This record gives sequence, structure tokens and C-alpha cells, in this order.
Amino acid sequence: MRLALSTTAFARALAAGELTQLELLDACAGELHVDGVVLDAAQFPRRDADYLAQIKKFCADLALTIVAVRDDALTASESSALVLASHLGAPYVLTRMPERGNDPVTRWNEALGIIARAASEAKKLNVTLAVRNVPGSLVADNFELGRLRKESDTAWLCFALDPLALGAAPDEKVRKHLVLAYTDSDADQVVLERLAEFGGFLCVDASDGSGQLQSITRRLSAWRSSLAEAELHARQPSVAEPHVPS
Repeated sequence: MRLALSTTAFARALAAGELTQLELLDACAGELHVDGVVLDAAQFPRRDADYLAQIKKFCADLALTIVAVRDDALTASESSALVLASHLGAPYVLTRMPERGNDPVTRWNEALGIIARAASEAKKLNVTLAVRNVPGSLVADNFELGRLRKESDTAWLCFALDPLALGAAPDEKVRKHLVLAYTDSDADQVVLERLAEFGGFLCVDASDGSGQLQSITRRLSAWRSSLAEAELHARQPSVAEPHVPS
């Protein structure tokens, strides 16, 4: 697995003007030393073509992969994250389903309609939706992820998985459509076990937006060490138990 950072982790610093989007991207490639970045759609100071071209070129110069654009309030409008992702060359738009609420059936049908329209637009733009499993939302576990994939009936929808929030190992149907993993935790063995053989990006986040460069650097360093250890362990040949004559 490769490590990416969600810029959502620095929401407070960006909102307070303590950090600019470009400064954060520079830090991602520098002191944070990640391979990729997930850009929160809400954090773009501008969305004009010149600025988006600047962001794309800046990341290319830093050898920083734009893994996805994140938008938790997905729409299919002309100003949506789908258009941002298309301009930036990001393959995915990371999103989520709404909260269950008091009438989950009605909310499910409404959300499915939004997903259908967004998936149609995603196909035109050659961008894939990556739906997160979020506790309390309409899609939180293996069954609900599988149901969404089946009822949406589109190849332009895959999954972005939080292994801890899933509550169990991803089943075969979920793993088949897994394109991105993310976590809000420190290095965790359960995450590594549930993502065994997954070769994509693990996106590290701080969902409350309170991330600081020093604390996120420590978290990423711990994840980097855990990933390296897991990879080393996976490469070691298994040793057969000695035969003991009866």
C-alpha cells in the first residue's frame, strides 16, 4: 500500500488562513513525505481553469499523485467535485451517503437518485465515484455497500473503505470494488489485516480537521513503519512445522 493524505485533516488551519492549499501540497511532498493526496472540494480558494491547472502542474512537479477529490455533499452540477476531478486528472471522487434519519427508506431512494445522476455525469467525465462507508449513514457495512453497488447498477461506482468503521473484514463483493482505503486512526494492526493484499492508497485523515504538521508527521511515520513491517512479514517464507514421529 501507498500512503496518501486527506487535506480534510487540515481544515481548521486552512480556514484560519494559517496554511494555504499550495503550502499544504508542498508539505505533503516534503516533510509529510506522502505519495498522494485527496483534495477536499470545500477547500479550493478558486475553481477557475487557471488555478486548477496550477494545482495539477504543482502536484506533477512534486511527483504527488492527486488520488481523489473529496465531496461529502455530492451533486451532479457543473461546479461539482466531478468537474474538479476531471480538470485535475483525479480518477475518483470520494463521497458518502446521507445519514439514515427517521425515514431511511425515503432517504435511500432520494440518495440513490442523486447517485444515479452523479454516476451518469461521472461517466461523461471519466471519473469514478468512490463511496465511503460511514457509521450512521445509509451505507455503513458490507451488506449496505453491496446493496448500493447492485441497486445503482453502474460501473462508475466503487468503494473507499474505512476498515475499522466496517466492523468486519470486507467481504468478496466489497473487496472486488475497493479502490481506496482511508483511516482516521493511528497505525492499527486490524486495518492492515483487513486490507491484506490491497495495493492501492491508504488515505490518512483527521476528520475533525485539527491536524497539525507535527502530529500528522508522527502519524504518517507510524503508518509507514507498520506498512514496511507488514510487507517484510508477508515476504518471509513460511516454515513448516517439524515432523514428530508418533
